[in-house]
Amino acid sequence: MASGESNLLEGVNENFLVCGICTEKYRQTKMLPCLHNYCSPCLGKLVDKDRRLQCPLCRRTYDVPDGDVANLPDNTFVDGLVEQFKQHGVESDKPGICEGCEEGVVTQWCNDCGMYMCDNCTRPHRKFRSTRTHTIMSLDEYRSTKSTDPASVQPPLFCSRHKDNQIKFYCETCEATLCLECTAVSHPRPEHKYRYLEEAATDFKEDFKEMTDQLRVRETRDSDGKAKVEKRTSSLEVFYQKADGKLEEHTDKIVETTTNQIRGKSKGLRTTLKNEYEKRKTNLNAQWKELECSESDAANAREFAENLMKYGNAAQLMTAKKGMTSQIQKILANEVKAEPVEDDYLEFQPMDDFLTTQTLGTILTTELATSEMYELRNIPKFPRKKENISVSLTRIDASLPRNVAMATSDIKAEMKTPDNNAIAVKVMDNRDGSFSLPYQCKVLGDHQLSVSVHGNPVVGSPVTIKVIPQKGLIRKIGERGSGVGQLNGPYGVTLTKKGDVLVCDCDNQRLQSFSTLGTNPRVINITGVGSKPIKPRFACISENNEIFVTDENNKQVVVCDENGKVLRCFGKGELTAPEGIVIHPINGRVYVLDYSSCCVRIYTQDGKSVKSFGSQGSGPGQFDYPYGLCCDRAGRIIIPDTNNHRVQIFDADGNHLYSFGHHGNGDGEFNRPIDAAEDMEGNLIISEHGPSGFVIVAESSGHCIKVFAQ
Repeated sequence: MASGESNLLEGVNENFLVCGICTEKYRQTKMLPCLHNYCSPCLGKLVDKDRRLQCPLCRRTYDVPDGDVANLPDNTFVDGLVEQFKQHGVESDKPGICEGCEEGVVTQWCNDCGMYMCDNCTRPHRKFRSTRTHTIMSLDEYRSTKSTDPASVQPPLFCSRHKDNQIKFYCETCEATLCLECTAVSHPRPEHKYRYLEEAATDFKEDFKEMTDQLRVRETRDSDGKAKVEKRTSSLEVFYQKADGKLEEHTDKIVETTTNQIRGKSKGLRTTLKNEYEKRKTNLNAQWKELECSESDAANAREFAENLMKYGNAAQLMTAKKGMTSQIQKILANEVKAEPVEDDYLEFQPMDDFLTTQTLGTILTTELATSEMYELRNIPKFPRKKENISVSLTRIDASLPRNVAMATSDIKAEMKTPDNNAIAVKVMDNRDGSFSLPYQCKVLGDHQLSVSVHGNPVVGSPVTIKVIPQKGLIRKIGERGSGVGQLNGPYGVTLTKKGDVLVCDCDNQRLQSFSTLGTNPRVINITGVGSKPIKPRFACISENNEIFVTDENNKQVVVCDENGKVLRCFGKGELTAPEGIVIHPINGRVYVLDYSSCCVRIYTQDGKSVKSFGSQGSGPGQFDYPYGLCCDRAGRIIIPDTNNHRVQIFDADGNHLYSFGHHGNGDGEFNRPIDAAEDMEGNLIISEHGPSGFVIVAESSGHCIKVFAQ
């Protein structure tokens, strides 16, 4: 009989069935509120005169009801395991004796009676009306079942009030296990709500598993927290030893001349250093112990709960429910900080001129800030005149755990205006380790912001901030000519993915790019596109950074990369005078305005023709020689109808939605609108618009690009 039960024993931790006081197998097991178990006789010896006892393991103290440990909760689960192993030869290979006749050799096991029987006793047991429904199995079957599903062959528990009655029910009102007689005598319906034990245990196991999962998470967190505290304590020790050594070394250098005075000063400093060290170490040790206790509680509760679920039957599970649930909830509700509560930084900063200062140095408990720790952020590129801006001064690595001593008085901020006046900038502490540098832009032009910490410039200082007008012309880009940075009949303008201005330098038969400041001009030559040189009119850029250009000379669309390498051409033979071009932000199709045909032709980005819409005329959906078009964020196609002096709106399929405007120079009137764009607020601008807040217009007659404040 020992084989199956030995397998069961192997699944239970060796210490799980041993009392921590007498170090023997449990006898009359009692469970304390902390979920630690002890023999009842052992606990009886620990009750003091105030009817209280202290748990030998966790040192928590509890009141004993009426001073009698018999009133503490029984752990029927543990008692069942101990008694079962003890009575049925877990520790012996000798065959058992029948528990019925007490003579025959055991061959069968009755699961309902929880007893071993011989063949002679088994036969009447199967025939008696009261026992013939019992589950009887052979020893091999019993051993196999006990090895794989030990809870199913646990012996039944009997009612403590009605000794011959098995526990079959669970009262949810009283949270107690019952026999059939209890349901009628002391737990009658409807005052009490009870259900079958197995059903209640099945439902509770789901909740119990969730709680054990939470305990596992808590156990892991506390274990990690202990490791962090141990590491922090070790680091603190290193800092302490280093600081103490440095202090001792410095003290020895001057001890010959001012021994008595220096020793007195040294003793005071070392006391300060040690007090700070001891205080932090004490706090860290206390935190470590709290984490260890929390980890131990979680591990003990989890281990017990897992063993109870694995090896306990329904009665044992539900008997322990109330106490287990309450204690687990207490464990999970206990808030113990897992991050170290103390900093590890300690430093001795020596002073060499003892005769003047009368001090050996200073004990630093917080790290002094340096300029290398901070950088300038949130720097506006083009603030407008009279605009209030705020530049941020932020730690480069905000994740560092140490405290850093930094006051606004340690920071100096200065703004140099275009007329070379230096203006002090106020420093505001944000109380989160960062600082704000507010400034009102009063003068146009380049400003230089310089920020230093303890006299040394921070990362990113100085920085140039260009103040632009609230609106109106900001700058002109280019002049007439064919050299780099010169333009001849510029036409379409757009912005690249990098934020540069891309210009269709039409009569120079090339593209050029500039920064929005008009600097860094770059010529993009496009060759080999047809029988004639390219004459670019309008351009747009796809999501994968391909440039789509309408070519007036060869009546086609040319697609190239940012260096001018031709990727493909399309539309030749269909387009008569390609002008405006745009890529739809939703369907990705290419919309080309065909000036001479007074229509819009739609292509895929690979050049496959999809459809066209529009014709010459003045009715809805008709055009009179339009040039440019754009697409708003909703996917609508916006076309300035040049000679009809209006703007027409279409959906992505070319269906006319509405028109607005008529000829004139007043509000709501147009005089040959050429091109359109949408600004950041969704407003329509008859011009080319960029995301930096500028309106960028190609002026062909002036052979330049004009940049305006919006």
